[in-house]
Amino acid sequence: MALNWKLTLLLASVFSAGFFVQSEIVRRRDLRRELDEIRNEQIKVMQQVDSINDAYAAQKLTLIQKTDSLYQQIDEIIQLKTLNAQYIRSIQENINRQRQQIMLDIHDLKETIGQHPVGLQQEN
Repeated sequence: MALNWKLTLLLASVFSAGFFVQSEIVRRRDLRRELDEIRNEQIKVMQQVDSINDAYAAQKLTLIQKTDSLYQQIDEIIQLKTLNAQYIRSIQENINRQRQQIMLDIHDLKETIGQHPVGLQQEN
């Protein structure tokens, strides 16, 4: 009977060990499955992040190109403004020179008329 008791204990411990090993195998399988699910989800998230980064990079490049174009246009406007200001200044100087010449010519004509009143009659 003592042998049966020992045999029963031995069988019970073997079954307990088998149950424990089986539950560890199932637990590891579940953990691997969960880890695979997490990895798959991580891959999906990283693909979305990559897609967002690609779209951002494309939009950033477009914005940089537009900004460069705007700066070029601003530079052209500034150059045209400078040229126009120089042209206007040149015209103003020319007008002033012509005005001075006209004033000198009028003065000379008045002097000439005053000195040579030929054909002109003065009314008293």
